[in-house]
Amino acid sequence: MNPIRWTAAAVVVALAFYVFVISGYSPSETHTELSAELSAEFSDESLLWLEEVEGEQALNWVQDQNQKTLAVLTKDPLFEDYKQQALEILTASDRITSGSIRGGYVYNFWRDVTHVRGIWRRAPVAGYKTGSAEWELLLDVDKLAADEGENWVYKGANCLAPDYNRCLMSLSPGGTDATTYREFDISTKSFVEGGFQVPLSKTNLNWENENTLLIATDWGNDDQGASTMNDSGYIAPVAGYKTGSAEWELLLDVDKLAADEGENWVYKGANCLAPDYNRCLMSLSPGGTDATTYREFDISTKSFVEGGFQVPLSKTNLNWENENTLLIATDWGNDDQGASTMNDSGYPMIMKRWQRGTDLASAAVVLKMPRHETFSNAMTFTRPEGKAVIIRRAHDFYNYTFYAVDSK
Repeated sequence: MNPIRWTAAAVVVALAFYVFVISGYSPSETHTELSAELSAEFSDESLLWLEEVEGEQALNWVQDQNQKTLAVLTKDPLFEDYKQQALEILTASDRITSGSIRGGYVYNFWRDVTHVRGIWRRAPVAGYKTGSAEWELLLDVDKLAADEGENWVYKGANCLAPDYNRCLMSLSPGGTDATTYREFDISTKSFVEGGFQVPLSKTNLNWENENTLLIATDWGNDDQGASTMNDSGYIAPVAGYKTGSAEWELLLDVDKLAADEGENWVYKGANCLAPDYNRCLMSLSPGGTDATTYREFDISTKSFVEGGFQVPLSKTNLNWENENTLLIATDWGNDDQGASTMNDSGYPMIMKRWQRGTDLASAAVVLKMPRHETFSNAMTFTRPEGKAVIIRRAHDFYNYTFYAVDSK
């Protein structure tokens, strides 16, 4: 296994720490003062107006609280110094160049003193691994903003597998929650004329195929005049786009499952095996707790797989390695010395390889963490020479090591 250390600078946390702690500032004193102020201000009236997330009164009140908080932060003599240090760290030319791997390339979004809004670029994995990445510019957001007269902030790129040539570029004016999406062609390094373009809104979407998107956005008011956005101002329904209205196919009714089994099941997600996505690990939790059970589900039959993978209720991290193997970190009980295999925070420390048709207890150890650390996840990538498995080890909230594991 080859460890690759990834350290992220927690500059915001550090800034707050120094301003509030090193300088002698007491949050508890200000909290008490603010609580007393709020009690005096709102003791005789309802606070239900705060539920109106776009209401004028609520927005004005939030703006007022922001100004009060900013005044406390900026009056400290250390503030400007640490603000400048944070800026230098975030724009340093020698900081770690992190990225996402797609189809033999590492994709990276980079900002510095020259590229204030940032550039989106890529480099071949081989060069990136040796520290000699040759970056190919794909999109210059500073230039785009200047050309269009918009304060564009890059929010991400959703690229269509397996060739990753067509991407949905997410851009936001000023960095708000509302974004616009535009279809982008990697080969021409340009937006696709007549391609997908989603108006500015709070939107969730994904590719279904090269000609179809699944999209949830602001559809305006329905036939009864009610907003299609939920009470929090976010999207509610999901619809098929470009191919007309989605025809939904029921796969699993969790209410029926709960009633049939007499359990208060809460659906926590589905991990489906590429490239056909027919077999999924369905995550279910009793009452929505951190502990979950996983069961193998067959999309084609819309049923759980008899004799398939089934993981007992626990705090578990897992992923497919292939159709017959899982990489799984769960509660393995006590070890030979009688010590728990869960770490000090109650999460699993040991990841094992579990083969189909064998008992979970017989799974072979792949990697073991120190007691104060844990696994974030295991990821499987397909490349020309075969599959690669990467395990992410979390040292703390900001520091990780990535391990490449020989795939079976």
